[in-house]
Amino acid sequence: MLFQLSYIPRDRAQRRKRSRSVARGIPRTPRRTTLGPVSIGLELGLVAALCWGSTDVSAAIAGRRLGSLRVAAIVQVTSLVAIVVLCAIRGSWLPSRLEDILISAVSGS
Repeated sequence: MLFQLSYIPRDRAQRRKRSRSVARGIPRTPRRTTLGPVSIGLELGLVAALCWGSTDVSAAIAGRRLGSLRVAAIVQVTSLVAIVVLCAIRGSWLPSRLEDILISAVSGS
């Protein structure tokens, strides 16, 4: 049995003959030589992981130098500025109804 597992065909005709699946007799699918299209979910997930990881590392380094309270305050102010800039670019603004603001504050958004 072991000699059958280590058999490597040398001839093209033998390779074609051996290209069928041994278990079911189903032809194998050919291997791709190039990458196919990537789903948007995978791309966004990789970008989110990269952003999350770089933020985590840079906050840890800055926390050692400046202290955690200062770094947390800087991150919060920077996030607020980024949200205001994005709202100005999109032409929208922050929620104006009190209940929307309370729900956002309670949920941590």
